[in-house]
Amino acid sequence: MSYTDLTAMILRILERQRDAILHGDLAHLAQDTLLLGRLVPRLAATQPTPQILTQIQTAAQRNAALLFSAKQGIDDAKRLLGQSGAQSFSTYTVSGQRQTITAPQSTLSRQS
Repeated sequence: MSYTDLTAMILRILERQRDAILHGDLAHLAQDTLLLGRLVPRLAATQPTPQILTQIQTAAQRNAALLFSAKQGIDDAKRLLGQSGAQSFSTYTVSGQRQTITAPQSTLSRQS
């Protein structure tokens, strides 16, 4: 297999990983990561050009940034869900007055 075929395959996999990250499909993300682990050393053995390496690096960095952002979002959601007390948010009425809406206190215990 030529390095152009390997490059195209690696870039397709990185694009699939991007889609998997955006859709939260961790199973496909893990499978593609294993496949990349086998293909990248083969590509390195073909001595690819710096331009090809830059393309792959750019796609991999994009995916890393997406993963980091997804993790931050999950951590933020966990933190918000873990806060005790009444949850509230502010909005504005039709007349432009600020209004705070608070969730009613639950009378059920969520602990078992």
